[in-house]
Amino acid sequence: MFELTQNIAALSTPLGGGLAVIRVSGPHSWPGVAQFFSPMGKKHAPWSHRQALVGNWMDGEEVLDQVVLLPFKGPNSFTGEDLVEISFHASPYVVERALHQMAGLGIRPAQAGEFTRRAFMNGKMDLAQAEAVADLLSASHKAAARMAMQHLGGAFSNRIAQMRLGLLDFCALLELELDFSEEEVEFASRSDLAERVQQIEQQIQALLHTYSMGRAIKQGIPVAIVGRPNAGKSTLLNALLQEERALVSDIPGTTRDTVEDELILEGIRFRFIDTAGIRDTQDPIEKLGIERSFDALRRSGMVLHLGDAQSQSLEEFELEEADWRERLGLEDKPILRIWNKMDVPEAQMPAAGGMAISARNGEGLEELKQALLDNLAEMGYGNQDLLISQARHKGLLEQAAQALERVRQHLEAGYSGDLLALDLRQAMRPLEELTGQIGTEEVLGHIFGRFCIGK
Repeated sequence: MFELTQNIAALSTPLGGGLAVIRVSGPHSWPGVAQFFSPMGKKHAPWSHRQALVGNWMDGEEVLDQVVLLPFKGPNSFTGEDLVEISFHASPYVVERALHQMAGLGIRPAQAGEFTRRAFMNGKMDLAQAEAVADLLSASHKAAARMAMQHLGGAFSNRIAQMRLGLLDFCALLELELDFSEEEVEFASRSDLAERVQQIEQQIQALLHTYSMGRAIKQGIPVAIVGRPNAGKSTLLNALLQEERALVSDIPGTTRDTVEDELILEGIRFRFIDTAGIRDTQDPIEKLGIERSFDALRRSGMVLHLGDAQSQSLEEFELEEADWRERLGLEDKPILRIWNKMDVPEAQMPAAGGMAISARNGEGLEELKQALLDNLAEMGYGNQDLLISQARHKGLLEQAAQALERVRQHLEAGYSGDLLALDLRQAMRPLEELTGQIGTEEVLGHIFGRFCIGK
């Protein structure tokens, strides 16, 4: 259990750099830290909100380190309570000793995510924004960081709040009707309520439709490279990554398992999956590799179908694609058709088109990278003003949509105002869980347990 009356401390930066920042938060964090801090050139100095002080960190009569101390006065701090950030030199001994000193005064080590959890409990952010902090910390590319910042800035929370308020207005009117039941007064127009429910259902469905794209952006767009054996899939992967990531050989069937690596293009992470060549084979090991190729196709966000311009006809290429499209149910999967080995004299580019490249000498690779970005735009990336990527958000939005569907059905069936008000309350509940207006200790523990200790 988290007790806001307790003072906490933790290292908030990784060791190995030049500085180590220890963050201390709680109602007595300032006087606690003052026990060890001696301002430079002064015996005592007044502490002011957001005004840095330079001084010595004392260990008894000895100077442990020279530090910079930055105090924040609650509620104008990250946690909403008095907070101090102390910049030490990044000595493991100094950090461990300072934390040990503070523990001796009752400033206990913070638990995972406790600083952000205190910010949530003190009203500095809602639960969706707190989750965005974790997403921002783990973001490894521009698109993921941008998506996390949208949520941290409150775009998602504001959207949910508007939906909830729209339902709450009608709920209040329906409940008011109960006080005038004998007069049979209708304060809430049933037609207006039906229109409002339909609007909010559409908003929820629009958010739900962004989940696949948001998840892919967050984790990296999975791109499967598929084709017949010896089409040059491994050579293409190595050329895109500009390193020898996959084993290349003229012997068909060399790749027996999937090989994955990533490339960031214009701030978007693509996860390329080099697959085993798809063909009929009696080799049990190669069969396993082909099954994994099919699995990579199922998981992919888009597919690069690589044809061999040296020896493969357009008819063979199209039959190959039609076979695994039908077998795996990939009718709507975006596929880029690419003809490789255009550097070979006998290579022929089919009239039906596609992209012509040479993975061996790099010809056409820049055009291929641009095609990946263009194809992502066609899939909808950049068209949505807000994406969701959290499974918790998706699940709760689905619950809200189901509850609103019941409201609509009950409106059509002519249910009484008290029952409709109950339906609306049930629809609002998952929306309130999204932002943490209601929640359980178990849910909060799961969310904040994913954070690092110093955040």
